Amino acid sequence: MDAGDVRTVVFTAVAGYHLLNDAFGNIIFALEEVSVERLLAEHGGQIVESYRISGAPGPWAADLTSAAQLFADEGMKGFMLSSSYGLSGWIIAGDYRVEPRDPSALR
Repeated sequence: MDAGDVRTVVFTAVAGYHLLNDAFGNIIFALEEVSVERLLAEHGGQIVESYRISGAPGPWAADLTSAAQLFADEGMKGFMLSSSYGLSGWIIAGDYRVEPRDPSALR
């Protein structure tokens, strides 16, 4: 792989995320923007249980109905991420951008 092909995805205003099987260099297959309502509907049980056990992903998880409205009011977006192998999960954030990765970071 050419170092010029390597990119970094940067999320802004992150409110919460859950990523599994990060191999620290995954090849992202898809990053789909979805409504926060859909994300909370699909992952709400997991979010509520994580909050009950550890307080993660944040205090908003105590009431998903209020969280959905809060995120809508703030213009937050949901993202579903998958990779060629391994990495998958969701992110609630304001937005994202794709940047070239510093080639020195590949050493």
